[in-house]
Amino acid sequence: AAILPVANAFLVLFLVTCIYAIIGVEVWRERSPELFGSFAAALFTMFQVMTGDSWASSLARPMWEPAGTLTPDPAVSFFFVSY
Repeated sequence: AAILPVANAFLVLFLVTCIYAIIGVEVWRERSPELFGSFAAALFTMFQVMTGDSWASSLARPMWEPAGTLTPDPAVSFFFVSY
């Protein structure tokens, strides 16, 4: 009896993850092509953020301060925190 509600929850989670992956590809394709260069890479990146698999050190921090600058980008913070 609980399988259908759980399946619906997973479907909603997958849709939200796909939406954020599409946004990530459109916004940060040039800035971080290894993380958001394609939809598949962005989907894997968002899955890594969702599971908490070292996302802060390997994903968010390099994007938060672009190479050569010391100024943090608040858009990156908003993107990852809102996800």
